[in-house]
Amino acid sequence: MNIVLYLCAGQGSRMEASVPKQFISVCGKPLFSYAYETFASLEEIDAIAFVVSKENLHYFQENISCTKPIFFIPGGDTRGESVYQGLTFLKEHVSMEDLILIHDSARALIDKETILNNLKCAQKNGNAITSIEVVDSVLYGKEEVEKELNREELFLAQTPQSFYLKDIWNAYTYAKKKNFSASDDASIALFYGQKIYKSKGNIKNFKITTKEDLKRMRLWLEKSQ
Repeated sequence: MNIVLYLCAGQGSRMEASVPKQFISVCGKPLFSYAYETFASLEEIDAIAFVVSKENLHYFQENISCTKPIFFIPGGDTRGESVYQGLTFLKEHVSMEDLILIHDSARALIDKETILNNLKCAQKNGNAITSIEVVDSVLYGKEEVEKELNREELFLAQTPQSFYLKDIWNAYTYAKKKNFSASDDASIALFYGQKIYKSKGNIKNFKITTKEDLKRMRLWLEKSQ
């Protein structure tokens, strides 16, 4: 099966909003609903597992319905802890041979083509990291610029980041044992020694982090109407 591990447990402190970021209303719908509805609309997706904060677990259980199998899992204090909690649950309820698409709900504008690109790459190679090319010049240094990096060798990671459950579970348990943490799943897999493959992303699949990002999202939505 292809299962989405849908991360909705963050608080979004950088947004400086009165509610958790995923509940902010954007054009009449909560932020978390956008990417969820896109995944749910695809026949290639077999199930969706929401990872949510303990405080909001009841809300999701009462308000989310889907024609596909759906799970609700209490998350942790960090993204990494939430992924680990999600994987721990899935390990007991689905096959270790299932493909897990880990996605941040804050990447609300993901499109079907990006998801399918990721799925095809993961099914072919064993994993897939959604990414886009770097178009700006990238300089390296602290107080002073030391050098320019070759942008042809760089890319920006997005989600979904997809792995077979047995592989990403082994990577996370190894990282936990070694007290290693990272901001995304690809870094955990690399630390474990896995070879990582890229799939084509989309510039619209940016992460909603600040109020400026919300404005940008609203502009995209208005253009698409």
